[in-house]
Amino acid sequence: MDDARQRVWLTTARHFDRIQQGSERAFLLTVARREAGHTRRTYRRRSETTEVDLDELVSSALPSDELLLRRQRLEQAGAVLQQMADGLRVVLLLFALEETPTREIAEFLQLPVGTVKSRLRRARNLGRTKGAA
Repeated sequence: MDDARQRVWLTTARHFDRIQQGSERAFLLTVARREAGHTRRTYRRRSETTEVDLDELVSSALPSDELLLRRQRLEQAGAVLQQMADGLRVVLLLFALEETPTREIAEFLQLPVGTVKSRLRRARNLGRTKGAA
């Protein structure tokens, strides 16, 4: 995650003179989305293997029904995130994954703190209702 964040800032710095005034946020979000897609594709293609004792893996593995349940929940969460509006998704991901405080999210997105909190609440509610369906 830190590497992707660093690449976003490096790309932004490299193209700084081409960013139109007033569209800085849109440019940054576009670069972040592209970098996230690139990182996702790279992760999927990566076939790193580490030397781990097979007995250690088997003993620490979760039961198959628990793994199946977790996978289903992960797929549901992914589907909910894909259907979510960009404004809600960005706020939720910054808050939940990056653990960014709402005040910092508001500053970064140039929004009032109340708007960020409202979007966060709506995103959580949307996740609960769609996740339960």
